[in-house]
Amino acid sequence: MEDFKFETIHSKEDFMRFLSKLQEDSKINSQNWENITIDSYLESVLSWVSEFDFPPDSKISWQQPSWALISLLFYSGKIYE
Repeated sequence: MEDFKFETIHSKEDFMRFLSKLQEDSKINSQNWENITIDSYLESVLSWVSEFDFPPDSKISWQQPSWALISLLFYSGKIYE
């Protein structure tokens, strides 16, 4: 899952496939998840949003919300402390 290309998520269907993979990953690799309770998961998403700035050359940005950005938000709950 770490090698996933968020820039490839352009549609609702892409997003649903991503969520399905993320859900599967949570079942198979829960030991690799930083946040396994909903409370800690949401706290890490909030922290990531408040602290992360995209590089200027990124195809994903806060100014133009996209399916890729929404996917990153969900993924950040897995990895961010």
